[in-house]
Amino acid sequence: MPQQIKERNEARDGGRAETLQRLLSRHEAELVARRHLLRDDLALEPGEGRADMESSADTAISDAGAVLLEVTARTVRSIEDALRRLDRGAYGRCLDCDSPIPAVRLQALPFAERCCVCQEQHDDAPRYVPSIT
Repeated sequence: MPQQIKERNEARDGGRAETLQRLLSRHEAELVARRHLLRDDLALEPGEGRADMESSADTAISDAGAVLLEVTARTVRSIEDALRRLDRGAYGRCLDCDSPIPAVRLQALPFAERCCVCQEQHDDAPRYVPSIT
């Protein structure tokens, strides 16, 4: 019986690895595409006599592109971390309290690092923001 359980767990982990690899491939492709778009946007020279409103819109679009790029890069790093946890046998366990992360959460967010309770505490924790003086 223990052999059957081990085989079932290995099959399930293999499925998780495949899911994470597909996510990683998709997000890496998005990251490359967004980098190219942002680089192209930054390379464009502002046209002479452009209206202030048009220039502001271009800046907003460029800023949004930079934010999307950062979010995508962070997602790629999270997926890579999840694959490393899977290799170590730590996948599906909360980084903070070491309790199992519910399967429903892992289905919705396969690279989740924390259970819902610990994630809320992590999100609510004050962050250090350097002051600019």
